[in-house]
Amino acid sequence: MSKISEVILKTTEAGANEISGVRFDIDNPNEFRAKARDKAIENAKTQAKELSRNLGIKLGKITNIIESSSNEIPRFAYKGLAVEDVSQGAGVIEPGSQTVTSTVTLYFEKK
Repeated sequence: MSKISEVILKTTEAGANEISGVRFDIDNPNEFRAKARDKAIENAKTQAKELSRNLGIKLGKITNIIESSSNEIPRFAYKGLAVEDVSQGAGVIEPGSQTVTSTVTLYFEKK
C-alpha cells in the first residue's frame, strides 16, 4: 500500500492519462473461507440446539449440509485520481476491507 501513490505518479509521468480498475484481493482466500465455514457450522449447531430445546424436540444426527460462500467486492477509497492531482501528491488510495463469508444450513433427523 505504501508504494501505490508512487506507482500511480510514475505511470502518469510516463504518459498514462486514465487510471481505473484498481483491485485488491486476499492472497489466500481459501484459508479464510475455511475459517468462516468452521464458525458457520458451529453457529448452526448452537442455534439448532437452542431451537430444539425451545421447541421440545430432540435432534438426531446431521443428515445433510448445504454451504455457500460469498465474497464482497474489495472496498477501497480514492482520493483525487485526476492526473493533475496525482502529480501534486493528492492521488492516494486508502486501504479498505474484504469480507469472506460462509452460510451453512444443517439438516438434522428428528429423534
